[in-house]
Amino acid sequence: MFCPECQAEYRAGFTRCADCDVNLVNSIQEIPNDKSDSLVAHESDDIGTGPEGDAETAEQPDPNADAYCPLCLAGYRAGFTACSDCHVELVGSFEEARTSRSRLWRGSQESELDRILAALDAENIVSHYKELVNVGGRALVMGIPIGARKPTFEYEVWVFRKDLERAKEAIAEAD
Repeated sequence: MFCPECQAEYRAGFTRCADCDVNLVNSIQEIPNDKSDSLVAHESDDIGTGPEGDAETAEQPDPNADAYCPLCLAGYRAGFTACSDCHVELVGSFEEARTSRSRLWRGSQESELDRILAALDAENIVSHYKELVNVGGRALVMGIPIGARKPTFEYEVWVFRKDLERAKEAIAEAD
């Protein structure tokens, strides 16, 4: 789910943006073109957890897509051959795309994200990162919300499944 105003991504189950107080949309394609340019399309520390990741971050196929990016799972219509974000060749099915990648890392430290991405870049390992927004609830006193809403961020780094072991080694060597 995405906010059409600030382009923040929300976990399944949310219906309104906590910051903009507008209804969320299901996909990036539903966000008006003048707002989609600023969307960050790129995903507790967790190394190499597999292709699916957590259920709440699981992507859904775009019913209008003819091809998918095997790294970020973006859907493309006929005529596209490479992902405009990841710069990798597209595949013909969502299932093929989903199973060709593995989540390398998940955590909340931006400095660790930067270190991991730098290590992958140094080894020429293609990767995709995603920023997840966690909006905590506010305490209710007599039905009135109190306290500030402070969203927290988590990050995920995805690599091709075939590169997972090499990516783990690159991260270990960077320590």
